[in-house]
Parts: sequence; structure tokens; C-alpha cells
Amino acid sequence: MKNRAKNASILVIGPGDMGVIRRGSNVSHPYIGRVVEIMKQCAIENGCAFWDTYHLMGGQNSIAAWAQKGYAARDGHFINRGQKIIAAELFKGINDAYKKYLDRIKIN
Repeated sequence: MKNRAKNASILVIGPGDMGVIRRGSNVSHPYIGRVVEIMKQCAIENGCAFWDTYHLMGGQNSIAAWAQKGYAARDGHFINRGQKIIAAELFKGINDAYKKYLDRIKIN
């Protein structure tokens, strides 16, 4: 993408917590935390912004709480209420970053 559109701003959105059933309990997929960290590192190394859904949710094993509150299915897919939360937080994050950018360029 960067090669095709050198001046484009790219936002990589990391995955949320994903659940698996282990010994009757819903827990995080064993590799999700590491996958998120690798995605974040790659995004930054390539000049992209990164938005961290996993940590927004609460990190490891947060999928159980989100499912219990009716925000997501136990496997990690967001249902309507969870989709609205994620969308609102993403919108807020983009707006906050843009405001910081505007403040920074006013100083210069």
C-alpha cells in the first residue's frame, strides 16, 4: 500500500480478544496477545498508525467479560452492542489524534 500511495495515511486495526474454550472456561486464544504485538510493531516500522482493539477490550481473557456483558460472542465476534462500543472508541481515537495533530502544527 505504501509503495502505491506514498503519501497515504494508513491505520492498521488490530484484532480484539478471541476466545477458545479450555477446561470449560472461555479464555483468550493462546497466541492473540503475541499476534497483536507483532502487528503493532510491523505497523509502526512501516510508518502506519496502529489501533489496539485487544487492549481496548481489556487484554488477555477480556473476551469472557465482553461475552458476559452481551458485547461479543464467546469466540470474539462482536454483536451489535459491542460493535457500537468499538466504533465509538475508534472514532474517538481518530478524532483525538487529529486534534493533537492540529495542536502540534499550530505551534510550528
